[in-house]
Amino acid sequence: MPPTDALVRFLAGIGKPSELELYLDLFRAQQPERFAILAVDARVDQDALALDLRYLGQLGLHPHVAARGDDLLALARSRGTRKVIFLGPWRGLEPVGRPVPSLVDLTTELDELRPALPDEHRALLDEAHRLITGVEHSMTVSVTSPLDLLRELFTVRGAGTMIRRGAVVTRHADYASVDRERLEAVMESAFGATPPAALFERTVSGIYVADDYAGAAVVSPSVLGAYLSKFAVGRRAQGAGIGRDLWRAIAADHPALFWRARDANAITAWYQQQCDGMARAGEWRVFWRGLAAEQIPRAIELACAAPVDFPV
Repeated sequence: MPPTDALVRFLAGIGKPSELELYLDLFRAQQPERFAILAVDARVDQDALALDLRYLGQLGLHPHVAARGDDLLALARSRGTRKVIFLGPWRGLEPVGRPVPSLVDLTTELDELRPALPDEHRALLDEAHRLITGVEHSMTVSVTSPLDLLRELFTVRGAGTMIRRGAVVTRHADYASVDRERLEAVMESAFGATPPAALFERTVSGIYVADDYAGAAVVSPSVLGAYLSKFAVGRRAQGAGIGRDLWRAIAADHPALFWRARDANAITAWYQQQCDGMARAGEWRVFWRGLAAEQIPRAIELACAAPVDFPV
């Protein structure tokens, strides 16, 4: 059933139209039974839930709805579900004295976060852990409320807390050791254009590849040290935490780093959260971290002079 104009306008109001299109295409490309399981707490406002289901139905999406306490693991296994969403009276996981985390990596953050959660939220985290580690396929679990369900589904930023296993990031010394075809594919998916052949002829200091080429980054040498030349997350993996996994690996290897992005680039706001400083220079925003004050003008100059490989 095609969505109504009113529904499209409503969804556009909670996120960018490009994000809505991205996730609609992603969800519709899956087998219907794999779209999502909504695990509903008994305290959920039934009217709000009914409205969510009505909107999703108009988009041609039909999640399986189950009460919390059914055998969710068996259901997720049998359906091959990629996403389970705990719906309840929560903004997300709520650690005492801390903000709600938007993303939890079970491989690195479970032991640190768990003691900070109240009993009910600790139980949610434990249940999410059992689900994610109990299936053979890749799956995420989100904790949110019916009021934020559509934002969680259709925006890169999401709403509530997403719980996942972190991606394995592998560092390669040069292009000879990567699968070039798959590397080109993830860059094309992220940037909307085929990378030029010249890109693969340049010297690099590291190529970082995450989980089956869902994301990749290229770090190049410069007279100031490390320059982040490319940072790409495939469209289907955007919003799933792959970028954060890549960033951790890069930052661990390169305490000093600089890079650039255009104003219109969707990742620019996220870059601002990762940097020590930023400057506008023509069509670019130049970011840096770990640089001395006297190095910043040269970093801006070098970033602006770097080759342009993509239109965005």
